[in-house]
Parts: sequence; C-alpha cells; structure tokens
Amino acid sequence: MQLLKRHWCFHALQIIFVSLISGWILYQSFFPNSTLIISLAAIALMFLPFIFLWLRFSKKVLIAILFLTMAFNIDQTFFIREHNGGAAGLIVSLNGLVVFILYLIYFFETYHKRESNLHFFTTTVLCLLGLAMMATISLTSAPNRTLGLFELLELVKMISIFIYVKYAITHEIEFKFILKILLVGIVLQGAIGILQFVTGSSLNLTMLGGQADASMQIASHENMSRIGGTLGGPNSFAWYLDFILPIPLAIILLGRGKRNLSLNLIALCIGCIVLFMTLSRGGWLGMLFSSFIVLSYLITKLTPMKRFYTIIIMILLACIAFILMLGMTNPVRDRFLAEDGGSAYVRIPLMQVAVNIIKHHPMTGVGLNNYTLVHHNYDNTDGRVSTYFPYPVHNIFLQLGAEVGVIGLMFFIVFLICILYQAIGLIRANNSLTTAVALGLLVSLMGGMIQAQVENATIGSANLLPLWMLSGLIAGLWEKEKLKTSEYKEESCIEIG
Repeated sequence: MQLLKRHWCFHALQIIFVSLISGWILYQSFFPNSTLIISLAAIALMFLPFIFLWLRFSKKVLIAILFLTMAFNIDQTFFIREHNGGAAGLIVSLNGLVVFILYLIYFFETYHKRESNLHFFTTTVLCLLGLAMMATISLTSAPNRTLGLFELLELVKMISIFIYVKYAITHEIEFKFILKILLVGIVLQGAIGILQFVTGSSLNLTMLGGQADASMQIASHENMSRIGGTLGGPNSFAWYLDFILPIPLAIILLGRGKRNLSLNLIALCIGCIVLFMTLSRGGWLGMLFSSFIVLSYLITKLTPMKRFYTIIIMILLACIAFILMLGMTNPVRDRFLAEDGGSAYVRIPLMQVAVNIIKHHPMTGVGLNNYTLVHHNYDNTDGRVSTYFPYPVHNIFLQLGAEVGVIGLMFFIVFLICILYQAIGLIRANNSLTTAVALGLLVSLMGGMIQAQVENATIGSANLLPLWMLSGLIAGLWEKEKLKTSEYKEESCIEIG
C-alpha cells in the first residue's frame, strides 16, 4: 500500500510539473516581446537535479519535446547582425537546450555504466563530420567569419541531434512513441493553421515561432489567405508538412492492425487541409510525389485483378481532379497559372548566380553563411537579380555547394544516399509496421528534398530540422534491426551447438 501511495504521488508531481510549464508557455506565447527561451533555460537549470532524479521519465519527456520542436521552433537570437541568409546571430533554441540536457544525461549514465553506445565510426556520421570539417575550412576565405561561425554552431547542433536520435531509437525508446509525438505535432500545428485561416490572423504566436504581425500574407486568389502556422511562413509550414505527412499516409495504407489508426487519420486529414491552405506550390508537388510513391508501392502488393482496378480508379480520379482544377476558378489554378509577381521565375537567375559561384570557388566555397555578402560579384544575369532580390538561391544543394564547396556538398549527398539506402533496406523488414514507417520516412525525405529545390534554407536552418530528425530515426531503426538480426543469429548458433 505504501508503495502504491508513493507511485501515485510521483505521477501526481509529474502531471503538476508538466501542466504548470505548459500553461505558462501558452500564456507567455501571446506576448511578442517576451524572451521565452531564456525563461525555459532558467527553468531547466532549476529543475536539473530533479531531471537526474527521475531519469527514465525525464528522458521520455525531453525526447518528446525534442520532436515537438519540429512543429514549434522556439528560439532567441543574440548579437544580431543585419543579414539576408542563415543565422544572423547566436541562436539559443529549445531543441538545442533539450539535446544538451539529453547528452548530459547520457554522459552521466555512461560514467556509471562504464560503457558507451554512441557509434561515431559509421558512414553517416563520418559523412557529417566531413561536412562539418569542410564548413569549418570554408570560413578561412569567408568575408564575415562571425556569421559563418554562427551558422557552423547551428550545423553542429543539427549533427548532434541526428546522432542522439539515432542512439535513442536504437537503445532507449520505442519508435511507436515517437510516431505518436509526430502525429500530435501535426494535429496541433493543423489546429493553429485552421484558426489562422478562419480568423484571418497569425494569432501573434511569436513565442512559438509564428509571425509577429497580426495579418497574414495574401495570395493571388482574392478571397484566400495563406497560413504559416508557427513556422514563420506558408512555405516553411508546407515544407514541414511535406516532411511529416507521408508517414501517417504510409501507416494507414500499409500498416497492419488498427492501433492508432484514428490518430493517423486525423493527423493526415488535418495536415492535408492546412497544406492546401498554405498555397505552397512546392509543398503541393512534394506531397503529390510522396503520395504517388506510397500508392505505387501499395499497388505492387495487390493481386493482379485488384492492381488493375486500383490503377484505373487512380487514373480516373487524377483526370477528374485535373479537369476540375483547369475548368473552374480555384486557388490551385491561380497559383500555377496566374501572375505571381515573378516569385517563381526569379529562382532561375538565382540558380545561375549560384552556379557561377561554384565555378569560381569549387573547393572551399565563399564561406558558410556568407552567400549574400558576395553573390552580387558573380551576378551576370539579365537585370542583375541580386540587386532587386538580395536573398540566397532557393535551392539548398546549390547554396551549400556555393558556401562550402563541392567536397562539402558531396559529403552531404553521400549522407542522404546512405540514409535512403537504409530506409529501402528497412522496407524489406518482416514487421509490417516497420515496413510502413520506413516507406513513410523514405518518401518524406524525398518529398522534402523535392521542395528543397525551390526553397531557401541554410544547412543548419530550423526548416531542415525534420531532415536531421527523420534521418536519425531511419539510422536508429537500421541499427536496431541489425542488432536484432545479429542476436537471432547468435541464438541460432547456440541452438545448433
């Protein structure tokens, strides 16, 4: 009886703690000039002894918060410089704070256990270390090394997040728990997006990463406004959805059993609705590509007769949707066919400038986060695009190649290829849920990378946080499956012996 009372008191304290923190954050989020991240850091420091006291519970909560930061990017920038590009100062973020505490816990446990489970000598980690090395070397020729250092710190943080997620999924926590957190993030962001659309306001959720002004960006369709959630803008919101939505889609279509089916359906429906409301062409194309890959894989698993009927139905639905979009006035047609002020066309001359920079600086680039400081020197486009559009190229691969050189770009590409290879290997797993999740993660990364061809983001940008976390999930699941296989082989050898 005494043990039950202690157990009940322990959980009551946990609930009270989480409720107070959540309520306080929600209250503070409506004040534009509040410094939420400093308050969170102070709270984390104050509760650090309790975190080490409740290690198991603390790790679970911290990992949940870490994955929720994909949807809610809470940060504060210090020593701000005027800069059109990546980090404009020293960024203190919630995900950085959380992963720092998680590493403290890891080193504390490693010290007591006298063994480490972090594996640095893997292909993916070595590629990222190579990327970080080339990013550091690029600063030697950078016009502004301070800006480069700010971005380098963001890159190191993202690599640290990837390594920890990979370790946590392999050894610490079930990926089913992470899936629930991802779905909750979609639902919460979707609810905020729908409220923005209904009210015509950004809701002023600046402390959660939203826009500071009370009005939203108006799209070309006169009765339709674009929503941005708390991710800073419509395109960033759509990019986040491109990274996440294929996961519930794959689980619904390919996963066996009805566990969490309702949550997956709710997340997918809300996510698709708000993706449409962003009016992001890149986001729509990325999601269409992801859906096509998932449906194509599903078709290969059907009987020949079902496969035939499914293909016919898909073609008919596609034709009907295409006719409706072109035959009547609607936001989709307007976004693709109406005048957009040159926002789509301007990406072409921006890419020409980036290619010119890579040709002149193929080895070390012009310096991490220094693109906009020098791009006018390589602008030979008609009208000189850098004079009227002083922003980096809207293509993360070209920007990375221009800033850190071709070698650094190749390290990043090889890293992505390794992650995609691991995801394809996981699709062949015996577990149907693992197969569905692996396919969802695979097409999520592919869909996100499609939108990355037309979006502006540096390698350490918060917009690419889903890339690092989902890659960590894939790498962790891959190692977990390898461990299971090796254990099974050992047991088989023992039985044969």
